[in-house]
Amino acid sequence: MKKKLIIKLIVFIILMCFIVFKYVVLLNYKTEDIPIDNDSIFNETINIKYRESNNQTSFENMTYNNYFSDYVTKENTNFKVKYNSDNKVESFYNISKEKQYIYILNNNSLSLFADKEVSSFETEKYMKDYLNKNNIKNDIDLLKHIKEKYYIKSYIYTPIKTMKSNYIINSFVQIALPEFKNIVLVKGDNTNGYIINTKSVSEIHLLYNDDQYIITLSGNDLTNKEFINRLLESIKFS
Repeated sequence: MKKKLIIKLIVFIILMCFIVFKYVVLLNYKTEDIPIDNDSIFNETINIKYRESNNQTSFENMTYNNYFSDYVTKENTNFKVKYNSDNKVESFYNISKEKQYIYILNNNSLSLFADKEVSSFETEKYMKDYLNKNNIKNDIDLLKHIKEKYYIKSYIYTPIKTMKSNYIINSFVQIALPEFKNIVLVKGDNTNGYIINTKSVSEIHLLYNDDQYIITLSGNDLTNKEFINRLLESIKFS
């Protein structure tokens, strides 16, 4: 009888230790539930038909119509700006190339979330499993997933690797996505992507292989739908 009692006590202690451990992990990988307007993600789609022009310029593998010939480089920055008659910046743009977010999440998420002690090996394994399970193959798939699933809550019974992948996705949203008015889906003859519209900036993300070409636009003459459509119609990748 005494032996059985000791065994039960040991089992109880092990169980309690495990529960405490899981609770500590849960607290460690909990993110603040910062609300986003899921309904404003891909609430609009624009279909782009390529139109060839005679005033093409290029950036890396992307060619586009040179609507920016009167813009000059702002000192000590990569931004091109246009000044008004009072010598104040009227509008600006910038073009850059980065790896798609899906590539970062799949290979080196730790650089985005350095406040948690998750090894790059663990991070890569967890996220590859998570992305494959949810059939997320590019940044458009990722945003569709966020639209449906954010905020992803973990519980004490959630497996630890799932807690960590949930933490990474939630943190990604809070770090990588600015406060947006809406995110527009772009479908084109030569490229697909999306546009993040904020109060003052339109950020065009065009996907090409593992990369994203980011065109940042600011100013009424650049952020209106008519200009953005004309610009997108002129873009081609090679």
